[in-house]
Amino acid sequence: MRQIPCRWAYAAVLLFGLSLLLWIIPNQVPSRSFGEVLTPQTFPYLIAAIITACALILFLASFWRPAGQEQEVAEFPRHIFREIGWIILALLAYVLAIGWVGYYLSTFIALLVFMWLVGVRAWKLMLTVTATVSVLIYIGMGLGLRVRFPDGLFW
Repeated sequence: MRQIPCRWAYAAVLLFGLSLLLWIIPNQVPSRSFGEVLTPQTFPYLIAAIITACALILFLASFWRPAGQEQEVAEFPRHIFREIGWIILALLAYVLAIGWVGYYLSTFIALLVFMWLVGVRAWKLMLTVTATVSVLIYIGMGLGLRVRFPDGLFW
């Protein structure tokens, strides 16, 4: 087992929250404010602020502990880092495939791969969940909200 101080996990989440607030949301979410109180950036900023505030509190609290109490650590089996690496590679492949294959087909395949990577091995369940999620995304987002998804060679 590998032991990692929880302080580092809190610091990583804090950096993620700050990057959301300072870089990702301002550059990736349109700000269209025509005198409106709520803009498309309102909800992402709210969630990012909550994540950052919670991570900051946990990070600072990790430095103050009663005398005699040991530092809080998280224990990870060594294989978990390999599994996380496979998930990150699959996520990168998914992002790259969206523009080439198309959103719907790449999402269908990515959901199958992600379910396999987290340990689901029942093919009927995997296909049912993946097909249901894909259809609900198409109906809810594509038809209902008329969101345009990236087209590719196969749809």
